Amino acid sequence: MNLCVNKKRQASSGGDFVVIYEADIEMTANADVLVSFAGVYPTDACPDQVQLAKDAIRLGAIRVLQPRGVGAVIRVRRIVINDVDFNPQMFERFTADELQRLLGETATAHDITPESN
Repeated sequence: MNLCVNKKRQASSGGDFVVIYEADIEMTANADVLVSFAGVYPTDACPDQVQLAKDAIRLGAIRVLQPRGVGAVIRVRRIVINDVDFNPQMFERFTADELQRLLGETATAHDITPESN
């Protein structure tokens, strides 16, 4: 499954965010959610922000997957860390939103409920 998030708000009014990443997701039978990054842009991004983004993506996935009793391996191919408009809460929110949308589409496409994935 492919997870692509590209959300941003940059209006100079506070509350701005940039959440851009592309990942492959492999669902697992156990409840663990593992996240790895292959490409971080810019390459000199703040290591603390990179770790916060990784943690936030994991938490967003857990929020959606844990009630279903499944886990995932999330391999982020590319992530953009904008040091000015970095907001880990938005990484968590948009990960959960997009994963929920994908699971709903998968369930509809296969005529099953998301809980049976």
